[in-house]
Amino acid sequence: MWIDFNKKFKKENIITYVDENIYHSKDLSLMGKKFNKSMDSDLFLNDLNKFFQILESKTGYKVVISCSKKYFKYNKKLFDNRKIFYGKTLELIAKSKLVLGHRSDALFQALYNQVPVICLKHKSFSLRRNILIQIKSVSLFNKHSLFIEDCILGNKKFL
Repeated sequence: MWIDFNKKFKKENIITYVDENIYHSKDLSLMGKKFNKSMDSDLFLNDLNKFFQILESKTGYKVVISCSKKYFKYNKKLFDNRKIFYGKTLELIAKSKLVLGHRSDALFQALYNQVPVICLKHKSFSLRRNILIQIKSVSLFNKHSLFIEDCILGNKKFL
């Protein structure tokens, strides 16, 4: 199969959240290590959904959730019934007006497609994880990452 590098996607009124599966890391489980990306997954998801709602009301765009095919299927209620796509991350990023993520390598696609990115931290993440998110945000996108809590409390302007 030949890759068509000239294929351009029409922008849609969507914001893509690149999910990194908060509950599980397949790569670490292969090495026999257990790892949760958040110390309080329920708090993180609650804050994330509040952030999505604020973003949707400010922009008029819908947030869609993009997941890897290698993860188990989520219940849509986890993301307040937003559409969840599996294995379509690069295509969704190309069609988006904005991309949200943490430190996934899929965020490189946003650079290629010239889509703005907001890298998100959360206070329930480990210090190491938040530092790595900040490093990725500054080095790739030339801007600081944001704490979700600051955005939902109105302490940080993010648009």
